[in-house]
Amino acid sequence: MANERTTISVPEMQRMLGIKKTDAYWLVHKNVFETIIVEKKMRVVIASFEKWYANQVKHSKVDGPPPGAELKAYSYSVQEMANLLGVSDDVVYAIIKRDHIETFEVDYWKRIRKDLFISTRSFSEWMSLLLMLLRRRICFVSFRI
Repeated sequence: MANERTTISVPEMQRMLGIKKTDAYWLVHKNVFETIIVEKKMRVVIASFEKWYANQVKHSKVDGPPPGAELKAYSYSVQEMANLLGVSDDVVYAIIKRDHIETFEVDYWKRIRKDLFISTRSFSEWMSLLLMLLRRRICFVSFRI
């Protein structure tokens, strides 16, 4: 059985992401993935790095799959939700605020868990809310003219 690598060096991780040395060590310092010391050298644990990569959207590998695959499987960004509903981001932010919908942040971007979205309201309730918001917006625009 061949020895599979379980760690990579910080410079290897830096090249993999196409980032500067300072940015690579900033990620290490933020503890976004696990590191270990081997023979006085810092190593990045590959499994931990891949888990982090699949749950973030800021950094992309130079050669490889796009980031955030796991994150996108269980959550929507505000923009994705707006595209699904056919409205602007502002309408989605208004719904989040009005209904106190739980969100979380990834790389300074707000995200909504898919299971929360589905269990919070049925699709017809969401569409009714959307139509109500659109009517208010149309009435407001008509009133201003």
